Amino acid sequence: MNFEIAVVATVILLLVVSLFKEWFRPVMAFTMAIILLLITNIISPSEALTGFSNENIAIIFFLLLLSNVFRKTGALNYILNRFLKPTLNTKGFIARMALMVGGLSGFVNNTPLVAIMLPNVYSWANKKGINPSKVLMPLSYVAIVGGMLTLIGTSTNLIINGMAIEQGFEGLDFFAFIKVGAFIMVAVCLYVIFFSDLLLPNRKGAMEDVSEHPREYFVETIIPDDSSHINNTIEEAGLRNLKGLFLVEIIRGDKHITPVLPNELLLANDILLFAGDTETIIDVAKNQKDIRLKELSHYSVLDSTDIVEAVVAPNSALIQSTVKENNFRENYNASIIAINRNGEKLEGKIGHNVLKAGDLLLLVTGKEFKNRAVNNRNLYVLSTREEMALKPHKSSIYIIIASIIALALAAMNLVSLFLSLLVLISGLVLFGLINIKDIRKSLDLQLLAILALAISLGVAIQNSGAAAFIAHVVLVLLEPLNNGLVVLFVLYIITNLLTMFVTNAASAAIMFPIAIAVFQESGFSNPEPFLLLIAFAASADFVTPYGYQTNLMVFGPGGYKFSDYTRFGFIPAIMTMLITVLGISYLYNIN
Repeated sequence: MNFEIAVVATVILLLVVSLFKEWFRPVMAFTMAIILLLITNIISPSEALTGFSNENIAIIFFLLLLSNVFRKTGALNYILNRFLKPTLNTKGFIARMALMVGGLSGFVNNTPLVAIMLPNVYSWANKKGINPSKVLMPLSYVAIVGGMLTLIGTSTNLIINGMAIEQGFEGLDFFAFIKVGAFIMVAVCLYVIFFSDLLLPNRKGAMEDVSEHPREYFVETIIPDDSSHINNTIEEAGLRNLKGLFLVEIIRGDKHITPVLPNELLLANDILLFAGDTETIIDVAKNQKDIRLKELSHYSVLDSTDIVEAVVAPNSALIQSTVKENNFRENYNASIIAINRNGEKLEGKIGHNVLKAGDLLLLVTGKEFKNRAVNNRNLYVLSTREEMALKPHKSSIYIIIASIIALALAAMNLVSLFLSLLVLISGLVLFGLINIKDIRKSLDLQLLAILALAISLGVAIQNSGAAAFIAHVVLVLLEPLNNGLVVLFVLYIITNLLTMFVTNAASAAIMFPIAIAVFQESGFSNPEPFLLLIAFAASADFVTPYGYQTNLMVFGPGGYKFSDYTRFGFIPAIMTMLITVLGISYLYNIN
């Protein structure tokens, strides 16, 4: 092992540990890794930037933009409402969801699709009186396997394809994945249809907990007769800008005043209902005579207050910062009354908690929340008493038809996927169906940077000789077995285990050059089976919430614990491995 290999191995180890321990945001971890590789001359500046010029990164952006257009125009809402009928039982609902989401995931990037589906599935479960934990993990799983059907189903497939083209290999065909992916999809869909109700936990939602234990989320105070706040406005009394708190309403006899304006006068015996970081108002009330604590009254908090559930999105700007640092109250016109993580409500002052991807937030919202949150990529709004889902716009049908035509042309190799999507997006802009503001809002710079830097990391692994070294060691160790099938199993297992600890993009980037080196040293004539193997293995994380974004997106809303994924996802993980390895071995005659 030479110096360069040692450097790359150290950088990868630090990257994996950093991502797993969440020392930094993923984009920062990747950036620091590339900087170290630049400093040590493992890669050149042009190689560090090679991912940003890769057309597959542009394709991922186009697909994300298109998914955002579908969401904003309500293009899929009509289909969802017609297909996922409220009269269905749980098995029937999961079956229809699997058929629809699995099929769509092959053609609409699966992460944005889950973002679109999440509030619809969550709402269906609540209306049926079924705990969301019974249906949300199946949503993630069918989206994952649906993404295995085509080249554009998931960013992992496109990253593998982009890295292959960068190395001078022929790109993968649009439907190169479907011969194996279709069997995986059928197997996993049948599993979630028949075993979800049996094996998934039955946990009540966070909103139900608020209804049952309102004292944990709300504090009711009273203005006593001798208070100096009497005849002062809310602002003059200093009750307007309490950090981490939201003054929900004032109860004055039979009158409920909400929303509470800054110039509202306080009167004796006014009852003030606060939500959010309730310890703050408790401290205030304990230390002065002008406002006192009061037991909750007989009226229902949920009847008079708009409480919203939202989940912190992967790559959200809120991640790794505290609620206080985010100025959440000011930025979203909402106050966080609880944070649920790993199936449990976090303790301590809310304002001091560091937010993580997948956290479920319970919010008390003001009238501006809807406008601020509906187009925001930092939060996925799950439920609210005021309907936030957009009704299908009249242009939806034209957008869907144009998208089908564009993807069909690319699938039939009549035009390149890049050109087809570029023309589609340009046409949508030209005819006013989307505007430049939509494009800017859809530009997830963190995600695109991670994917581009992952390609550069793959170049470093190859440049240093680390890929060839690892491939040689693997083949030497397995040489006594003299079995290509075993080699496929080993590559799959290593890639899949890596995905469980880091992101699927990082796993694909690290394992791609190693798989190519194994292909070159083992003497096979076609790299395609190795590319497909790594793509499937990097996407097939069913046993942890962290390896794949869709698992993380349903983690908080489902009230899941880490062990729920391990227990329910073990069988799909084994089935996917066996179908992938045996299927590729059969199709490409690797024995």
